[in-house]
Amino acid sequence: MSEAIWVAVIGIVGGAVGSFVAPWANWGVEQRRERLAHRRTLVREWRAGVAEFSRSLSDYLAPPDERAYLEHEWYLSLRPHLRDEPTGWNPDTLGEEIARIEQEWGLA
Repeated sequence: MSEAIWVAVIGIVGGAVGSFVAPWANWGVEQRRERLAHRRTLVREWRAGVAEFSRSLSDYLAPPDERAYLEHEWYLSLRPHLRDEPTGWNPDTLGEEIARIEQEWGLA
């Protein structure tokens, strides 16, 4: 075979491989981007939940039960990531845990 034919065959094979690899690589990048966006949203919701529940405890007319946060959606999504189950309401401890998770996820 001549050199021109080999170059053409290599070009065709390279193009075919590239057409399969490029979308796969793009998909991987998009997956990482979506995971980071989801994690940022979770951290934002957790912080907002802690702040909102802390404010509700200062409502002197009808403060909620201090363990009521255990039933909130933001806490239920945070709970699997906590090292230890909290023994009581402590916004500082939850804030530290959220910061630790954020650091582990590479968001901070």
